[in-house]
Formats: sequence, structure tokens, C-alpha cells
Amino acid sequence: MGYRPEPGEVLALPGCSAVHTLFVLAPIDIVFCSSNGTVLRAVTACPPFRPGIAASGAVIVWEGAANALARFVSPGDRLEMEYE
Repeated sequence: MGYRPEPGEVLALPGCSAVHTLFVLAPIDIVFCSSNGTVLRAVTACPPFRPGIAASGAVIVWEGAANALARFVSPGDRLEMEYE
């Protein structure tokens, strides 16, 4: 059991305002967004085994490999999702 994102992989968690990294095997980037895609909080290289990371008002959380996501956004930026 455990999660390690591949480079370039991003996981969307709609309906979330908080996450944990209890079973994550490596540091990850975490980005919390509001309903209109505004970045509320960006956490770079969050270490494994953190019991709770949250952002008030978030309705979707994006997770990706460490240093591949959060360093490119700041609170106030807007993100859009594209489906393949």
C-alpha cells in the first residue's frame, strides 16, 4: 500500500478541502482551489505521514509529484481543468 505520483501525473480530488499524506511514499505538491478555480493554498513538497493539510473554502485539491505543481502557482491564480 502507498502512493507515489509519477512525474507529470496530477490527481484531482473534487469535493475536498483537506487531505493527508499518511500512506504517501514520497513528498507531494498540494494545491487547494475554490469553486471558480482560484488557488487558495499551495504546498510544495509536503512530506509523507502528515495527518491533515487543509484550506478553508477549497472545493477541489490537486496533488502531484514534489516540485512539479505548487511552485508554478500562487494563491490568487486561477486554474482550469482540461479532460483528455
